[in-house]
Amino acid sequence: MSLSYIKRAEQGNRSALAFIATLFLCIGGLVMGQSLPIMLVGMIKAKKNGFDYSQLNTTQKIIDYLPFPLSFSLLMLGFVALIIMLWLGVKMIHRRKFGTLWSDQDTFRWKHFLWGIGISVVLFISADLLIHYLSPGDHKWVFNPSRFFIFLPVALLFIPIQTCSEELFFRGYLYQMFGMAFKNKWLALIISGIIFGAFHFGNQEMGISFWKMAIVYIGSGIMIGLSVLLSKGIEFGWGFHLVNNMYLTLITTFPGSSLDGPTLYMIPKPTSDRVLIEFALQFIVFTGILLVVYRKNVKSLFSPSI
Repeated sequence: MSLSYIKRAEQGNRSALAFIATLFLCIGGLVMGQSLPIMLVGMIKAKKNGFDYSQLNTTQKIIDYLPFPLSFSLLMLGFVALIIMLWLGVKMIHRRKFGTLWSDQDTFRWKHFLWGIGISVVLFISADLLIHYLSPGDHKWVFNPSRFFIFLPVALLFIPIQTCSEELFFRGYLYQMFGMAFKNKWLALIISGIIFGAFHFGNQEMGISFWKMAIVYIGSGIMIGLSVLLSKGIEFGWGFHLVNNMYLTLITTFPGSSLDGPTLYMIPKPTSDRVLIEFALQFIVFTGILLVVYRKNVKSLFSPSI
């Protein structure tokens, strides 16, 4: 049976109660998957060091107290839980194939995933080289072999899981859910993009400028969502998201970044205007590439059907 990507959600149990139950499962899994391990490990370490655990009265204080990359790994466990809870919700509550979240073909399309990775690698390296050419003093070599190679396997394990869980949940499950609810793929794209952006409002980058960074995060959700509309699945968007997070965690970062890993290079903290301009350029280039790569599907953007 041939169905569009959104209509994959028509299979199995598509009641409002099923969607609500799955949302509670996913959100609960993410929150508990992060907070419980962090609190437990923080308590054990504080007791071992003779430290007053009551002083660690917020999650952020516990994270700051724990050594890196242990704190990073514990935070990532929440995304492991998110994937597990989403799988349980789709399989046990909705009673449909988990593959319906991947694409309109109910299967993972490696070609689109590799396109997303390859194109994104070229984009990020090109942008970095351009910035280095225009302002060579911005890039400071900070490579620390011991810290980098200890963190590398952690990043290679957890960042694919983190980005995959976000794509499955926001660009997969939520996009399909809102598409079914409103019978409108563009409204589904916008709402899921706004929720994706709001999900990142707790990130440290919001200190640069709340409203401008809100535009960047929501815009990023909509930008990656366009790849879902054109490619009819989440694989291309996951490839881009994966490269984005890997690059900012392992190659280039800036002080105060939420992806502040032991990178090769460090750049100065960007101004809000620079962040907004760079994102606008990225949005234009990324969308242009999508329109070229998926030019055969451009007509579907203007189709009223979901």
